[in-house]
This record gives sequence, C-alpha cells and structure tokens, in this order.
Amino acid sequence: MSIYNNFSEKDFEYWIFQMDDKLVSFISSLYGDIKTHLDYSIESLKNVEEWLINTYKTPEAIDAMHRAITVDGFCRYIGEVFRKKIGGHWDMSFQNERIIEAGPFLTGFKTNETKIHPYELMKKALQEKSGNFLKSQLQSISEK
Repeated sequence: MSIYNNFSEKDFEYWIFQMDDKLVSFISSLYGDIKTHLDYSIESLKNVEEWLINTYKTPEAIDAMHRAITVDGFCRYIGEVFRKKIGGHWDMSFQNERIIEAGPFLTGFKTNETKIHPYELMKKALQEKSGNFLKSQLQSISEK
C-alpha cells in the first residue's frame, strides 16, 4: 500500500497548490549534507538516490505510513527536477487502484515520454541500488 492510496481529486488539487511551500518546508527539515545539495540540478538526483539507498534498504520500506512526509517530499523534489528539465505538468489518475498507488505523475512533455511517476522511480532506484538510476533516467528521457 502506498502513501497515496486514499488520495482524492480534491487531495491532489491541494497537493499541487502546496507544492512550493511543501518543498521549502521539506528541504529545510532535512538534516546533514543532503540539504545543501538539493539545488534542482540533475546532479542533485545522485545525492537524493544516495540518501534513499542509505535510509531505506528495500523498495517496500518507503510504503510505511510513518515515512509519508519524507517520501512525499522526495517524490515532489524528484518530479520537480524532471519537470524543470523536460517540461510537463503534474497530474493524477483516479481510474484504478494500481494507478492511484503510483501517486502523482508528470505528463505533457516536450519529449515522447507519456508519464513519469516519481514514486515508482524511487522504488526502482532502491531496487537497483546503483546510485545513478534517477540521474540516468532523466538524462535518457531528456536526450529523446
């Protein structure tokens, strides 16, 4: 079960409305070096991924509700880094449970990509543990 399981359309609208404030609050709440490396650059995705790998040992670990604020903060951050580089906008589908669990996604790009789910990217980064997955995904998409 994901942190986005019970999201409604109204929740999503509020989620978008709060984007900037939530990101500022999230970044300022982090401790250690990670805070100083979150500058919305492609390189910063390596720092995010390193932090995630060191903090959450498995992809399933990010599903715990007591981690929701941190996981949502990183989803927002990752999504905004992608959005700033390749364009697009946030959206969310409420048609089936599987799509709702994947949370808000980016769509409407300059590239041929259709949807990017930051929550799913986080899980894949934790599964691969390469430390370069998020950055390489963005580079691959932006080169299309």
